Amino acid sequence: MGIVDPEASVKVSVDSTLMKAYSRRGRKGGIGDRGARVGKTERRNYEVGWRAHTVASMSALPLTYVVRAANVNDKDLVEPLLKQAPRLVKR
Repeated sequence: MGIVDPEASVKVSVDSTLMKAYSRRGRKGGIGDRGARVGKTERRNYEVGWRAHTVASMSALPLTYVVRAANVNDKDLVEPLLKQAPRLVKR
């Protein structure tokens, strides 16, 4: 339809990965990283840690990233990251 100019467009991918935290939780109180939270790693597995959300170009060049607690959903951070990415592509 000619809506998007293929020369001016940049294809990106948004993904996240879990980083395990040094933390133990129990009746006597937890030790380790206080900011880490429990997040889903697979369909039925959960881990305590942080999640790095990254926007990368299709040529595998990382454009921007943010690290949040593991319980933050990917959908909540897609829009702010995609708004920040075009400014970094122009550099």
